[in-house]
Amino acid sequence: TNNFFNTFYQQVDGEFFFGIQGEVDDRDPRSIGVGTNALELQEGTTIILTDNVPGNAWGGVFFNPETNVFESVETNSQNQGTLTITKLDFENNIVSGTFEMTVEDPFTGELVQITEGRFDTLFTQ
Repeated sequence: TNNFFNTFYQQVDGEFFFGIQGEVDDRDPRSIGVGTNALELQEGTTIILTDNVPGNAWGGVFFNPETNVFESVETNSQNQGTLTITKLDFENNIVSGTFEMTVEDPFTGELVQITEGRFDTLFTQ
């Protein structure tokens, strides 16, 4: 099994961008991620995951049901979620939180609920 995990929280041109993504190569959905687009994180806050536009947070899911068949989908105004930041430690570069979201499977049209997502990890700046 090949697994991938990445986390960053960076300031670019005065705006903050956060991203966390995990991938497992032997199941579908293949990867799940959440991020912010020009939105600063604050410890103890819950953010709505919706469209990936400046000032928002969003969630994404990558589906890969068969070899060479894949597509990604993101949260939007109809299918949303939440991201809660429980710890944000800049001295030690630690971020912790929880998330949940609903997305539409691009192959079946069914709603897929991602629940009880949790992270406690180091981030790069």
